[in-house]
Amino acid sequence: MKKLTALLLVLAMSLSLVACSAGATAPTAASEEKVVEEKKEEVKEAAPVEEAADESWKEEHPGWLCKDKTTFTVYTWEGESSSYLPPSNDLFFWKWMEDYTNVHIEWEVAPYADFDTLIAAKLASGEKLNDIVMMGKQQQTTLSAGQNGMLVDLAPHWNDWFSNVETYFNNIDVNFKGIITNSDNTIYAVPGFAAPQQNRIILLFNTLWMDKLGLKIPETVEEFEAVLRAMKEAGDLNGNGLDDEIIFTATDVEWLLPSIGTAFGVETIESADFYAAGADGVVYPEYTTENMKAMLGWLNGLYEEGLLDPEITTNTMDIVAEKVTADRVGVVSMYSSFAGSYGNLTSAGQADPGKEYYSIGKPLTSKWNSTPTMTMYNNYSRYAGIASTCENPELAARWLDTLIADPEALIIRACGEPGNTFEFDANHNPVYKPAPEGQAWSINPLGCGQIPMPHIQTDLQLNFSKSYDQAWYVDSYTANQVEYATWKMASVPKLGGYSEEETELRNLYQADLKAGWQEYRNKFITGELDTEADWDAYAKTLSALGMDELTRCYQSVYNRTH
Repeated sequence: MKKLTALLLVLAMSLSLVACSAGATAPTAASEEKVVEEKKEEVKEAAPVEEAADESWKEEHPGWLCKDKTTFTVYTWEGESSSYLPPSNDLFFWKWMEDYTNVHIEWEVAPYADFDTLIAAKLASGEKLNDIVMMGKQQQTTLSAGQNGMLVDLAPHWNDWFSNVETYFNNIDVNFKGIITNSDNTIYAVPGFAAPQQNRIILLFNTLWMDKLGLKIPETVEEFEAVLRAMKEAGDLNGNGLDDEIIFTATDVEWLLPSIGTAFGVETIESADFYAAGADGVVYPEYTTENMKAMLGWLNGLYEEGLLDPEITTNTMDIVAEKVTADRVGVVSMYSSFAGSYGNLTSAGQADPGKEYYSIGKPLTSKWNSTPTMTMYNNYSRYAGIASTCENPELAARWLDTLIADPEALIIRACGEPGNTFEFDANHNPVYKPAPEGQAWSINPLGCGQIPMPHIQTDLQLNFSKSYDQAWYVDSYTANQVEYATWKMASVPKLGGYSEEETELRNLYQADLKAGWQEYRNKFITGELDTEADWDAYAKTLSALGMDELTRCYQSVYNRTH
């Protein structure tokens, strides 16, 4: 532009000189304009031409996040049970993610059982963190790491870096960003999201045993007891000639309580803190309520009668799967989707997979709660932070955004490998391909499904294969959902909402309180302690472990977030 201005100035001076020359003819407006245009063209031709950046790779690879292959290091766990493979670039899904995004991952994988301890030690060591770090189950660990400058604050960049996540949750009317934002308006981790309306922990009944005994799915606590006793009295329901039947079990007590809690008016949900808020908004600890006392006393009755698994306090997911595989289990408390998974483990299921071998139960009622209810919570888990030492935090965030909520990534993780486990139809919708005859369909060996990284547990993931060969499951659970499901915002947020002072209180009391609760809970169930004789001492112990201080803390958080 400066060159053009200078030339026009020279041109103007030349024209004025010509006009003043003796005998010169003054130029017309048309001839003057022609000269100016000619000079403009000269300037245009003389100006250096800037080469446009090569963007063709974006058209050829629409999922690519970068033109040149980029590597990030990731710290996570190996898998929550032996059925979930540790992440590896040898698995189909992670190969696909690399091809799709042009981002390569170097994995550092730790044992799941010890992960909370290991990540805490890693943060405390002062060593350089991996670029992307899974943060375990203790949310205060994440907040402390962020406040100490170890994790990137994602909040200022959220809309730009997490566009897929924002779009997904806007479409289902969930204020995801608001829920995970801390009280100081920071975000140090991005979590995954479960779809509990399709996969709530509930009672699953051995269909063959129920049919053999002519039993119906119970609807009350009393009817449930009657079913358990009928199974116990029948004996040798698996036909192996041994008295080895386990009437009622779960993957430890933590997985037992959600399926029966609402029957006793206890708002249990997986491993959440036992705090609730009344209609008046007053938060109270459920650990010591009369409802909790009644539930634990009732469970002790089942235990003493031989109706509850004697190993209930030491079970693991793998142990329960082994018991189901040996045809030993009558009723199990587990996620509803395991009705199909457990069914395929049984002898009948291995011989003819896909049929209804475990039936989905209904929420029970009792004198403590006469309304059948499946309390649903927005359940956030598996959250990852980006280390402040990461050289390209934006690209790391966009990779997480793709993994969590990119539409194509959602399909691949939920459905498996195109041409193998599914095909795309003309509208790019996944169409299920049945497994070879005699085999159970599974995407776990592909690294798909439930992964040890943040992900959205979509309806597609939970129901894709079932809609083809387990339509009974989809119909059964949908009926339960329509009839019984109620939604409730958790009184105690799992992520965000905590001030520094409140976080310190949680750090100080939460772990000890939960450990004390678990110890007493197990002793009440197994009869080592009595809910009548020892309840007051138990309540005093939990108060000494910080229950009252945490109640005040959670009241403050509740007032601010509800």
